[in-house]
Amino acid sequence: MNSISIQGLNYWYLSIAIPITLLTSRISADSLDDLLAPAVNSEKLLDESATEGWAEVVEAFRRNDLAKAKDLGAAFLASDHKTNPYQLLGVRVMMDLANAENPTVTRDVGLSVEMKLLMAERDELRAKHANLQRVIQDAEATINKLTRNRTQPVQAGTAAYRECARCAEIIGIASKEIEALKPDIEANKVKVGKIEIGANENLKSDTLKLLDMLIEANEIEAAFAITNVYIRVVGSDLDIAKKQQDVVRLQEDLKVATKIVAAIVAEVEPLAATGKGGEAELRLQELMAKVEASGQSDSVKRIAASQLKSLGIRVAGAMQSEKRGQEVDALDSAEFNERLTFLEGKLEAAQTSFGTIIRSIEGFAEYSGEIKGEADRERFATKVQEEIKSGAVSQEKVDNMVKAKAEHVGILREVEILNTQPGISVIQKGRLVNLQATAAEALELLKDITP
Repeated sequence: MNSISIQGLNYWYLSIAIPITLLTSRISADSLDDLLAPAVNSEKLLDESATEGWAEVVEAFRRNDLAKAKDLGAAFLASDHKTNPYQLLGVRVMMDLANAENPTVTRDVGLSVEMKLLMAERDELRAKHANLQRVIQDAEATINKLTRNRTQPVQAGTAAYRECARCAEIIGIASKEIEALKPDIEANKVKVGKIEIGANENLKSDTLKLLDMLIEANEIEAAFAITNVYIRVVGSDLDIAKKQQDVVRLQEDLKVATKIVAAIVAEVEPLAATGKGGEAELRLQELMAKVEASGQSDSVKRIAASQLKSLGIRVAGAMQSEKRGQEVDALDSAEFNERLTFLEGKLEAAQTSFGTIIRSIEGFAEYSGEIKGEADRERFATKVQEEIKSGAVSQEKVDNMVKAKAEHVGILREVEILNTQPGISVIQKGRLVNLQATAAEALELLKDITP
C-alpha cells in the first residue's frame, strides 16, 4: 500500500504558505489572485449533498438495513450530484449487494439482455410445466371420482370406462410432454447459472476496486460495512476476506490517527482562531514532524496526514489574515489620527454652536457647557424646553439644535467604526474613549431638549 508521508504534507503545506517571490516581477499579487480564483470557485468538484447522500447509504449499509440502503442508493443515483469516483462506484456496488429480496446470493445483479431473454424463457417453461401438471391432476381427479379413488373398477364398454380410458391417455401424453420439457428446463438453468457466475465475478471485481479506493480515501467504516455485507450476501471469498483483514487493521489505525489529529488540532486550532497564523503554522509543522518521527505505522501517518490537510488550509487562511492585519498595522497612522482630529473638531464645533444658542436664551447667558448631576441636567432641559414652547427661541435656533443632535449621532457612529480598526495605539484608544464619552453625554442633553 502506498504511503503519503507527513513530510509530503509539510511540503504541500509550505508551498501554500510561503510567497513565491521569484514571480513577483511579472505577476502582481492581485492578478495572481484573479488567475487562481476561477479554478477554485467557478465549479465545485464535489457537492456537499453528494457527501451527505453517500454517508446516508453507508450508514444504512453499516446497520445492515439493506432495504433502506437500496432506496437511498436509488435516490443518490437519480440525483444530479457532483460526486467523486468512489462514491458513484460505491453506491452502485452497495445497490447490487442490496438488490436481493433476502440476504442470499444476489441473482439479478447487472442483468443483461441475454439474462432477460433467459428469464422470459424460464417463465414460459414454468407456465407450460404448470399447465401440464394441472391437466394430469384434472385427469387423475376424474379417474379417482369414477373409481372411488381407484377402489372400484369400471365395467368395460360403459361411459365411465371410456372416460377413464380417455383420462389415462391424457395423463400419458402430458407426462411425455413434461419429460420432453426437462432438458430445456435444465439447459435454461445452466445458462442462467453461467450468467449469474459472471455477474458475481463482475461484482467481486467492482467490490475489490471499490475497497482499494475507499482505503485510499480513508473511508474505512464504509469499506468495513461493504466487506461484511459482501461475505454474508455473496458468500465467503478469499480475496474479499483478505481485504476485510486489511480493513479491520486500518480501523484500529484510524482510531489511533484520529486521536493524534485531535491532539494536534487542540493545540493548533486555538492559535489559528485567534489570528496567530504564523505561530499556528510553526506549531503545526513541529507536531507533524513529531508524528513522522514516531514509531507509528505508515498507515497511521498517512491517515493523520490526510486528516490534517483541512487544518493546514485553516492555518494558511489564518496566516493570510494575520498578514493583512500586519499590513494594516504597518500603515502610517497619520490617516487614523487625521480622522480623529477631524471628529474632535466636528464635536467641538457642534458643541460651540449649541452653547452659543443656549447663551442667547434669556436667563442662560452664563451657560458654560458643564452640567453636574442628573438632577441639574433635568432642570436645565425642562427650563430650555419651556423657553422653546413659549416662543422665546426662534425656529432657526431650534433647527440648529436638531442639527447639532444629528451631528453628535454621526460622530458616535464614526467612533464605533474606528474602534473596530486593528492596530489602534493606546493613545488613539484614549482619544476615542474621550470623544465617545463627550459626544454621548452631549447627545443625551440634546435628546432631552430638542423635539
